[in-house]
Amino acid sequence: MPYEGEGFEKIFIHAFDAVNYLMEGDLEGARVEIRNAYQRQNELYAKHQKELDKAAKESKGASWEQSFQRADRSKYEELRQKSDSVLSIYQNAFAYYVSSLVYELGGEKDEAYIDLKKGILAAPGAKSIQRDLIRLSRDLGYPDDERKWQADYGNLESGYGGGVDVFVIFQHGAAPVKEALQFPIPLSEGGFVFTSLPVYRFIPSGTRSCTVTSEGRDFETSPVSDIDAIASRNLLDRYPILFAKQVARSYFKARMTNRLSKDYGAVGAITGTLASAITEQADLRTWAVLPKEIQVARIFIPKEIRKITVKSIPTGHEHVVDVNEGTPHLIVLCRDTDAGLSLRTKAY
Repeated sequence: MPYEGEGFEKIFIHAFDAVNYLMEGDLEGARVEIRNAYQRQNELYAKHQKELDKAAKESKGASWEQSFQRADRSKYEELRQKSDSVLSIYQNAFAYYVSSLVYELGGEKDEAYIDLKKGILAAPGAKSIQRDLIRLSRDLGYPDDERKWQADYGNLESGYGGGVDVFVIFQHGAAPVKEALQFPIPLSEGGFVFTSLPVYRFIPSGTRSCTVTSEGRDFETSPVSDIDAIASRNLLDRYPILFAKQVARSYFKARMTNRLSKDYGAVGAITGTLASAITEQADLRTWAVLPKEIQVARIFIPKEIRKITVKSIPTGHEHVVDVNEGTPHLIVLCRDTDAGLSLRTKAY
């Protein structure tokens, strides 16, 4: 079967495509992708609600949570705890932040401000979004908003006012991988059938964050998208739908097992049960090259500065970035892996 991707992965496709267009200097292409991201988020949310309604009818009263917890309570608790920080996979803070950058580069600060307010709802702890809310509310002449943001977040420093705008996108680690969790579902007419659902195994990262150094001053990136948490929330949201489909298949297989039992006795019953267990396989495909986390820093450096240093913490992978004279905006896109820190830049 073709891999259609998880809902959150489809949203990230548009967000990363927008970044790719930005790195090519194509603002209009980036603008198209952020519109696609908006549309995709709305479509996926509506589709998910319909699937949930259908799943409630097809699950035949069986509870996926009870079955899951009986099979592996620790894995269930791990997913639940990871997902607590995510309000909804259909509100992607990284996509909103990239969108706000695209609008601001195009001179549309009002639109940028609107998307920042959406982004902070999806990632309340993102320091860079908090700083930009304070800065843009001041630039747009919204004193009430500025006072509100400062009351909520404090007077956050983002560097020198009126200098070169440096927007750093920092990715590190690897996204979680899927594993199969197999467990039995008891049947109302007696006996049981096996079902298999995917669970996540999370991959540790030796990197915590990234610092941007200018004239001896360090500015640290802050998370806007925790892929571990988003993937966990997506899976927990999808479980009622996946479980209902499994139940429907399981009841069909149960009827076949009962038929084999009647025709061939104990041998038929054992054969049917084994066949049910063997053929029930969870879909373990996933977008394997996604990072574990996406972080962002936005700082303003003096116009006379010609170099900044980007360094991953605590691994110490480091790059010196040249800032050409007359550059008003600079995007720095970097990914930290065991092989080091890869980096691309684009000036506007």
